Amino acid sequence: MNNNPVDIFNNFLKKERSTSDQIRQVLYSELTLENIGSLKYITNYIGAVADITYEKALVVTHENFTTFNRGCPRHSYLIAIVKDIVNEEDSQMAEHFLVLEVLDVAPTPTHNETQHTKYEWIKKNAPELDPYTKSDLTWSVLNCKLVGSFYLDPISKSQFIFSHDIKLLQSSIAYKVFNPSKEILDIIVNNDFYSKSFKEDDRINIGKYRPTENMSLLFKNEENYSYPDVYIDLNNLKGCRTALFGKTRLGKSNTVKLILKSFLSKEHIKMGQLVFDINGEYANDNPQDGNTSIKSMFPDDCLVYAIKPREGKENKTKLLKLNFYAYPKIGMQILREMLVKDGVNSQNAVGFYMVDMPSLLEAQKEVNPILSSKMKNKILLYWAILDKAGFKIDYNPNANYKLILLPYITEQYKGIKKAIFDMEDLKKEITSISKKLFQDKIEIVDQDGLPFFDSDEKALIEFCSPMNSAGGTKVITKFKDYHDPKASNFMIDIEKQLLNNKTVILDLGNANEDVRKYFCDMLCKVIFSMQENRFTANNLDNNYIQIYFEEAHNLFPQDNKNVSDIYSKIAKEGAKFNIGMVYSTQSPSTINKELLAQTENFFIGHISSMQEIKSLVSVEDHFSGHEDAISRIKTKGYMRVFTRTHRFIIPVQIKKFNE
Repeated sequence: MNNNPVDIFNNFLKKERSTSDQIRQVLYSELTLENIGSLKYITNYIGAVADITYEKALVVTHENFTTFNRGCPRHSYLIAIVKDIVNEEDSQMAEHFLVLEVLDVAPTPTHNETQHTKYEWIKKNAPELDPYTKSDLTWSVLNCKLVGSFYLDPISKSQFIFSHDIKLLQSSIAYKVFNPSKEILDIIVNNDFYSKSFKEDDRINIGKYRPTENMSLLFKNEENYSYPDVYIDLNNLKGCRTALFGKTRLGKSNTVKLILKSFLSKEHIKMGQLVFDINGEYANDNPQDGNTSIKSMFPDDCLVYAIKPREGKENKTKLLKLNFYAYPKIGMQILREMLVKDGVNSQNAVGFYMVDMPSLLEAQKEVNPILSSKMKNKILLYWAILDKAGFKIDYNPNANYKLILLPYITEQYKGIKKAIFDMEDLKKEITSISKKLFQDKIEIVDQDGLPFFDSDEKALIEFCSPMNSAGGTKVITKFKDYHDPKASNFMIDIEKQLLNNKTVILDLGNANEDVRKYFCDMLCKVIFSMQENRFTANNLDNNYIQIYFEEAHNLFPQDNKNVSDIYSKIAKEGAKFNIGMVYSTQSPSTINKELLAQTENFFIGHISSMQEIKSLVSVEDHFSGHEDAISRIKTKGYMRVFTRTHRFIIPVQIKKFNE
């Protein structure tokens, strides 16, 4: 890349100092394969401006100019220059140029007369018209959007700065319009990277500028023409919100993998990445990606967690499960969230999940013997509930908890300790206690005549052994799939890995929708809390966490009125805590408006529904005018990109992540 855009622009102007005779030659020549060689690269001239406002311009052109310049595709970019560059004696460069986006064809002032002449010619089957008459019939007007201007930096005089504002709008006759060369296009689509403050190591190549879906070349001798590469500054992705919209199988996942790969390849960027892999394509090689994956490309930097390891990968995958016995406090939090989400609101269920459950460590460290005994009693009752619900227990003496340390509730209710290895006896004892308390209405008291069980203990006893058939442990039985007696606290493990700048992939391909939502919600809350605490302690240290959501419509809440969910919190406050999110879906309308409005970066592929496209345009007006292109173009990997790096829409053919 030439680091001096001023020189690039000056060279372009020098090349375009064509004589009037040369332009007429292009204008009136028959552009055949025989004579095109002599005219090739004479000029990038497109035409002149007939009318201009701060928002749009009408460009008068001729079909020979557009043909010679490989066409003027819809949504391609033209540049308008104020200086009279036809004058060879004028060596001063233009101080700015306008960027125009071709929107449509507008009628000429003589449109009706021209159409009448063409009609008569065709009707009479007249012979070929003379060049001058034919030329008169082949003028047209391009309706263009005025995107903004590039002006010379008034301080350095060595680079161009883009602005949506136009300082001075001159008379339309002052402007000449050109098709930008590859080098000028590079300045337009990658202007940020010409800045002296830009660090080369922070950029990534995402693909080629592609102004049109139709990439066929007009003439054989132009086969070597290529468009510039398009770059993105990774600093404009980390800690930000990035959306990818488009129909399935058209390149969204490939783009996400390209972003993932880019961060993994930049060792100087401190970032932990968490991927909710809905289809298992990030953790597992597949033919679609040339039998590779992010995990196989970066085996030392990626860790895979799964509820059920895929066949042959048991030793390479960590369990995405919790030992509910070993972590009673966290286990109770999980059960509470699950029951609330399922709408379980029976009296004994509510009493159960509202219990303030201590951790094993809290119970063991409590110095007050009465409080310690109460904590241990609650844990023991909680364990009995788990066992009754079908949660398997590990009796291995080397387990990180030991039942033998906890008090056993005896008939005397005096907290006599004894070894417990028989849950069946414990459950029978709890049933007996429940009958006395809730059926016989007999208050059980200690030796001082005070109630032996507090309200939390009573709630646990009633839930474990209710006096009627309604409620009880059967409402938590289905959650036993989240439990494994040999699992560690995966949340703590994942936190550590992310803080060590590792990429954690949650392989959720073999999990149902409820399970996916549960892990997604829970881990997002954990990460948000972790980063918020680090922020409060002034300990972020420029470390970032980037979260990736595949098929976000299956994970995010559908109710746009719910702006208090964790995803809206991340959207609104995540940047402050160095949390970024990358989410992809087919349907923009399924995304919470609050989240969508906070999104800075967009990669837009084919969307068939105009209603969905309008949802996008309603929050990002830059896509206004691109609705038809988004709805019609279905080329895989062809996206319209709008990011913090790019101030206007850039059509890009996204490169494959495994190239």
